[in-house]
This record gives sequence, C-alpha cells and structure tokens, in this order.
Amino acid sequence: MTSAVPRKKPIKNLRRWLINMSIQRKITLIIVAVTLIAVALTTASFMVYDNIVAKKQLAVRMTTLADMIGDNCLAALTFMDPDDAERTLKSLDADANIEEAAVWDAQNNLFALYQRNKGARVPILGLDGHYFTKTHLTVTRTLQFSGGNVGRIMIRSNLQHLVSRQRQYSAIAFLLAMLSLGIATLLAAKYQRIISNPIVSLAEVARGVTESRDYSVRAHRLGNDEVGLLIESFNNMLSEIQRRDSDLLPRAGRPPGTRR
Repeated sequence: MTSAVPRKKPIKNLRRWLINMSIQRKITLIIVAVTLIAVALTTASFMVYDNIVAKKQLAVRMTTLADMIGDNCLAALTFMDPDDAERTLKSLDADANIEEAAVWDAQNNLFALYQRNKGARVPILGLDGHYFTKTHLTVTRTLQFSGGNVGRIMIRSNLQHLVSRQRQYSAIAFLLAMLSLGIATLLAAKYQRIISNPIVSLAEVARGVTESRDYSVRAHRLGNDEVGLLIESFNNMLSEIQRRDSDLLPRAGRPPGTRR
C-alpha cells in the first residue's frame, strides 16, 4: 500500500520561486507590483467616490422632479381629475430611466399611475424620502396645498445610466492600469540596474575569487550607500585574506598569492 504524496502548498512554491528569482527581476517585480497596487487603489477609490456622488446627484434630481410633477398634479387632485394627473405623469416618458410613477390621494388611494412597462404590478406606497436598491431609486413625496396634505407622489427610476457609467470608467481604468503597468515595467527594467548592477558585479567578483583563489581582485565601489559599504567590507576581507596569505605562504615554501 503506497502512501499518498502530500501536495506542496502554493504559497511555499511561490516563496521558493521568488527566492530563486534574480535580483534584477525581483526589483522589477516589486516596482511593477507597487505601481499596479497604487493604480488599482486609486482607481477603486475614485470609482467608489464617483458612484456615491452620482447617486446623491440622482436623488436630488429625482426629488426635484417629483416635487415639480407633484405640483402639476395638485389641480387634478383638488378637482378629482385622475385623467389629467395621468397625462402629467405621462410626461415622464421623456426620461428613459424612469420606469413608473404614481399619485395617491389624501386617503392613500391610488389616484393616477404611469408605467413604462405595461402590466407591471401596482406600486406600494412607501414613506417619504428616497431609497436605493441594487437596481432602482425610489422617491416618495407628500403633496401639500394651502397647508394641508392632498396626496403623495412616487417616482421610480432604474440605475442603468449609473451602471453604464461605471462600466465606462472600469474600461478606462483598465486601459490606464495597463498603460501604467507598461511604463512601470520599462522604467523598472532601466533603473533597477542602479541597485542590481553593483550587487551582480560583487557576486561575479566573489565567484571569480572562489574559482581562482586570487585574493588580489577587488570589487568596484560605485557609491556610499549600503551596497557600497558591503563592497568595501568585501574588499577589506579580501585584503585581510591576502595579507595573511602573504605572511603564511612564504613559510610553507609556496609563492605568495596562491593557494592549494
């Protein structure tokens, strides 16, 4: 009976892949990843903010429209003329996003109804104010005349224009992210050499010293940063080894600068 071979965890495989990656690629990957995350967070924040502002603006516009249509229905409510109220509601046909509107009298009886899609269920009278669902905005207002309540009006609009707007922004954001990613990759590939070249050069010198045992070789120091200090320490170490070899090798009868 054979024992099951445990699967390697993806995180361990990813960590091993990152560890074995060359330093040039690591630096490039870090720069590109940071750029992509920054662009994604900025874009997401903008889209969330824009969606909030757009919903507030839509609520204000629909509330103003409900008040205006409601004022035009006051005469119909006063003289009990539902046909006139329905003609007024019919003017909402001009806004393709408005799906239905209704007017109730003072006793909360349905007085006039407009529905873009005929045959839909009769709307239920709700509380004054506005509220959003995932797909619609509903605005309800009380109609007043001479200080008294004569009825109420409700307008319901879909959010298709907001959805279309978000899709457009998402497409633009995706293109900007790809453009930023491309620019970041090009810049990272070019400027990562400032960091990686001294380290790669030091690694090559260390490999050469290991193979040739020639401790007179020195790595070239380019700056005074941490990499420069590392190179200086490495050169000092080679100098110390070379000095000790110079002291020890003549005693062993071997020419200086060589090792077995």
